[in-house]
Amino acid sequence: MSIDRLSPLPTALLECSVVDGSGQASTFEEMTRSQPTLLLFVRHFGCIGCSENIALVAPRFGELHTLGVRNVIIGCGAPNFIQGFKERNRLFGQPVEVFTDPSLTAHQAAELNYGSWGGFGPKALYEMARAYVSGQVSGPIEGDIKQQAGAIFVDGEGQVQLYHRADSLGDHVNTLQLVEAAMAMRIDSHPELV
Repeated sequence: MSIDRLSPLPTALLECSVVDGSGQASTFEEMTRSQPTLLLFVRHFGCIGCSENIALVAPRFGELHTLGVRNVIIGCGAPNFIQGFKERNRLFGQPVEVFTDPSLTAHQAAELNYGSWGGFGPKALYEMARAYVSGQVSGPIEGDIKQQAGAIFVDGEGQVQLYHRADSLGDHVNTLQLVEAAMAMRIDSHPELV
């Protein structure tokens, strides 16, 4: 199994289930069916690098939503951590949904990196300091600290348009590439807009 650009999401990922803060389950197939979707995976809900990642991507949620994109964040902590994560990252009122997969099954199916080096190696320590200096704060550990983040953007047919697999806690998806992929998808599906 491999996640490649212009290929469909793997069946193993489509069948994975995640839950929201109230415990309501959704599969990736349901989330990505017939609508372009950004699947933004975070390490754990208290991660300083993930706070930095959200600070970079959140200002684009409205723009992506206007382009018809469903914005979804997936963590790996307990569902009761979602509320605090949304508060710390000022996500209320934003066009974004937050889910979690404490089993890490979805993170594994998305082929995201797993290991201590991505959170505690020299590069990660530098990135942690960078995030701190930029005003981000580290919260309590709310999930698996070895799990690394990533992003998958799929079009309305479930074809992968962008895939980012983080190597460390400060390795974030490029927001410009993300918006460009969403704009290109929108133009391809609505050429009359050009």
